[in-house]
Amino acid sequence: MGTLTGVGVSHQRNAVKAAQEAVKKAFLAAGTEAPDFVLLFASLGYNPEKLLPSVRQATGNCPLVGCSGQGVIVQGEADESSFLVMAVFRSALSTKSRVRQTT
Repeated sequence: MGTLTGVGVSHQRNAVKAAQEAVKKAFLAAGTEAPDFVLLFASLGYNPEKLLPSVRQATGNCPLVGCSGQGVIVQGEADESSFLVMAVFRSALSTKSRVRQTT
């Protein structure tokens, strides 16, 4: 069984809408839903307390890893105000997640 990926990007400034739009686009790009794990990249300015619960709700609480940065680069586009989701499906990879808080 191969691995499918779908990438979705949103330029919405509202964190909840950005999460919903990016996840929907990632699922459409892969042609399926219920990912095995999700990668996310958010440019600065998105409120993670609103963004993360929205992504989790839309992806079924699957393992998730991500980061924030000055900008997001995807498909020939570099943007300093966008949010990106990569959903990975039917992966032969095994994943484990852990929370680590840094100060």
